[in-house]
Amino acid sequence: MRLWLGLALIILFLSGCSTQLGYRFADTFIEWKVDDYVDLSGQLETDFSQAVDEFHLWHAQQELPKYRQSLHEIRALVLSETITTADSERLRQQGWEYWDAIRYQSVPYAKEFLPRLSAEQVSQLSGNLQKEFNERMERRAERAAELAELDDAERLADQLDESVDDLREWLGPLRDEQRQMLRDYIANDPEGPSWMDYRQAWLTDFVQVLNSDSSHPDYAAQLEVMIKHPEYWQSEELQAHQADERLRAAEFLVAMHASLSVKQKQHMVRKIDEYIELLDDLIEHYAAQ
Repeated sequence: MRLWLGLALIILFLSGCSTQLGYRFADTFIEWKVDDYVDLSGQLETDFSQAVDEFHLWHAQQELPKYRQSLHEIRALVLSETITTADSERLRQQGWEYWDAIRYQSVPYAKEFLPRLSAEQVSQLSGNLQKEFNERMERRAERAAELAELDDAERLADQLDESVDDLREWLGPLRDEQRQMLRDYIANDPEGPSWMDYRQAWLTDFVQVLNSDSSHPDYAAQLEVMIKHPEYWQSEELQAHQADERLRAAEFLVAMHASLSVKQKQHMVRKIDEYIELLDDLIEHYAAQ
């Protein structure tokens, strides 16, 4: 469980490629991932490869400096005496704005390339998207079955160990009172509407759009809405639950920050500085391109 929501979102694009080499080959990685879903060839493959390079350069030149600025802001907050729930919400919102920028930037490419897919390629893409979703559901079901075999105390201990590992990476060893705060936070986590039901609803409609006539005026408009506003497929209950969870997480973050020792703050600052240094090097590398 990632509790440092703002930080986790801001470094979203870096978390999977935490070295300069990893980020510099992100365009190749994207092409490999797309190849897992649909086979491209000929001019379409060439044009798509060029588009990915363009997208990658946009992200490096336009978005990475924003990430760096946000990390400096987070660094200052970590070292401050107190933070507020408003600080937490601002960072969370900022992180989602960065994710929105990536999604919005992808819309013109989706409008350009998806209509160029053949019927066979559309079928392949649709099938692989659903297959991946089904596999994810199977993993969740297996995990739920494992947890169901545990009693309440064992289940809480299992979730606590996972969350402690997350926080230890950023803070170092936790004190007993901090582990208790974390235990209380997890124990009071209410079960909400299924997130996966929302994802399946979105995927079902996305596949329907893919299989529709791409020359129809509604095709591009529907595609844009699905990419820019997937939250439209969330139920009112899910949205309300998420709002409650954001407030609960923000309050926990404020309380946890108040409990941090000087040593723990320094540990977290060192981790943030590692990402700032990485961003400095990447920004300098891509500035001249």
